[in-house]
Amino acid sequence: MVLFSRTALCLLPMSLVVVAYRPPPRLRAKKSRAKGLSQRQRLQSPGVIYAAVNQTASISSSLRGLLPAWSGESLAELLALGAVYYMPPEGNRFERMGSTLHPVHSDQRHLVQETLVERGGELRVHTEPKRYHRCSAEGLDWADRLLYVSQEYVVVDKPAGVPCAPHVSNGREWLVPLVAAALSSGGEELVACQRLDVATSGLTLLARSREAAERFRKLLCEGEVTKRYRAKVVVQEAKAALLEHWLSDAVFGRPAPRLVAPLSAPVQDSRHKWRNARTTILSTTSVEDGSQEMLLDLDTGRTHQIRAQLASMGAPVVNDGLYSHMTNFLWHGPWDDEVAESLVKSATSSEDVDIGLQCAQLNFEDVLVRVEAAPGYLDDDLDQGAAERHGAERKEGERSAPQWTFFAQQTWLDQRRLQEYDDDPSISARLAKKKEQQRQKREEEKSRIGRFASWLGWKKELIEEVKA
Repeated sequence: MVLFSRTALCLLPMSLVVVAYRPPPRLRAKKSRAKGLSQRQRLQSPGVIYAAVNQTASISSSLRGLLPAWSGESLAELLALGAVYYMPPEGNRFERMGSTLHPVHSDQRHLVQETLVERGGELRVHTEPKRYHRCSAEGLDWADRLLYVSQEYVVVDKPAGVPCAPHVSNGREWLVPLVAAALSSGGEELVACQRLDVATSGLTLLARSREAAERFRKLLCEGEVTKRYRAKVVVQEAKAALLEHWLSDAVFGRPAPRLVAPLSAPVQDSRHKWRNARTTILSTTSVEDGSQEMLLDLDTGRTHQIRAQLASMGAPVVNDGLYSHMTNFLWHGPWDDEVAESLVKSATSSEDVDIGLQCAQLNFEDVLVRVEAAPGYLDDDLDQGAAERHGAERKEGERSAPQWTFFAQQTWLDQRRLQEYDDDPSISARLAKKKEQQRQKREEEKSRIGRFASWLGWKKELIEEVKA
């Protein structure tokens, strides 16, 4: 009976074969939008509010109805920081209200307050935005920090505490609008071509056009860009050496810290994704407090590469609470995942202190830029985190301020998509997004072709069996 049924199925004309239908992305988005608001409201995390727009009005009026206990000044501050997102009635994604290319105190903030939101749309409000106070610190002259300015590129000496990309809850306090305001032209749309960590200081390059940014990206890919770092580490003895390891991507649901593995580790058997990382220690110098100051060349530009590699060899960077827990730890195989997860989840953020890491020299084409001034971690007057240096114990009963980072809010439905792509204007993020889309498309095509080919093969074998 089974054989007859299979034979009958094989003799059916191809026009009667039912193929599973998958709606296009736009229809899938609309279908999920219908029940998305209630689901987002149910899973919203502390500091984030989702709400429907019940009537067409200005965004200021809608916020007053949503947060009646808030003062007008506080609501205006949320809009000025870029902490409010809006999704139109026919839209399928949230867009930040206002441009991220304008600083907090720009004249554009008044225009944003009068922007209309339509009935049937949705709002997402970050009521506790992440703040970067170094961006508005008094006495910080950004014009003096522009070390190289040409028609194509700008090199700025970034202080620690200033991000190179906008935060999901704060789209105004970051490097690009501050540098654009310092340029004589003002309001220029700069493109961040490289990104230093928030707690890292030093040279950062911005392109003044998309074409220039693409040219610099090609120079990076061809190895024509040299980046030299200065690091102060907690170790008494260190020697010049080549550090080459496997460095993981984000692990255990946390963006950092990253894991370091020796080249002999069985990374192919791991559930984590690994990339090769190479750093050259050029020289070491003893410092009076017993630490060492290193000069390093970055051969590959992985996220947190220097911080992770130095910690794994027992020389963590000064003030780096994120990687001090990872000192002397190397991942040798899947059996180390339990210990690694414990270390990763016990790490603390280092964004509010000046860690002992500075990009001190940048060389590309015929351009050579150096930082001559001492970094913040060597100057207690500039180091706002001097009281929390590496090894310092927090007073009993004293608690650090809550860090409302985006990745700490684990219940958001779209957290990784927003953090990695939507709010990151850098070239690397856009290329990564496009590459991932192409990969998913290839996998989907392979899956369809594979299912159809296996069905055809089974049909051919069955027909031959019946004929025999």
